[in-house]
Formats: sequence, structure tokens, C-alpha cells
Amino acid sequence: MVRGSKGRGRGRRGGRAGFGLVEVLIALAVTSLGVLAAAGVSFAIGGQGKLAGWQADQALAALDIFEAVRRQPFSSLASGVTTVTIGPTSYDVDRVVTSPAPRLKHVRLVVRASTGRLPAVFESRVLDAAPPPAAP
Repeated sequence: MVRGSKGRGRGRRGGRAGFGLVEVLIALAVTSLGVLAAAGVSFAIGGQGKLAGWQADQALAALDIFEAVRRQPFSSLASGVTTVTIGPTSYDVDRVVTSPAPRLKHVRLVVRASTGRLPAVFESRVLDAAPPPAAP
């Protein structure tokens, strides 16, 4: 008997097509790792979005206090603590005013959320708008 070309091209499985159990398990493992990585990235992005929202609220609280500071007369600027509410969160704003020069005041705000998140620090300088006293 002469062998024809019938047996050629078939793998070691004797003509059965498809994947083996080990190959399917490896594919499942690789796919599940990809799904877990995608889920981890989405959770990290969600956390960063919340953090950005909190930082924006802290900046709004500081802006509110800075606007109030600029409306006050220069001579009445003093240190103190103020509470600002933005949305559902209250922020304690510590205002420290120093005077490094006669017509200059340095204002430092430390904004702390009531929920215990990290504080944010903002600084500004305020110049006396009144003309300097005349020289004798």
C-alpha cells in the first residue's frame, strides 16, 4: 500500500481541530489579568477625580477668604480662624497675617476640611493702598 497525501497536514491530535484545556486555561488567566488591570485603573481614576474635587473646593474656600481680606481696610487685617461651607463640606480656614514691611502684609491661609483630609496652603501679599505718609 502506498500512502497518499491524506494524512499530511494533520497535527498530532489525529485530525481533531480546536484548543486543548491547558490553552483555554492560559487564555482565561491572561484575560482575567487584563480585566483586573482595567478595573484597577478605573478605580484609580475615580479616586483622582474625587481628590481633584476636594482640592477645587479648598481653593474656592481660600478664594472666598482672600476676597474678604482684600475688602478689609489694611490696618484691620489680622490673624484668625473662619469656617467656610462649600456644598456639604465645611472648611476651617486659619488665617495668619504677618507684616514684613510697614505697607506690606503677608497672608497665609491653611484650609482644612472637617472630614480630616490633607490641608491646603495658600499665600498672598496685600499692599497698603493709602499713600505713604509725607516726609517731614
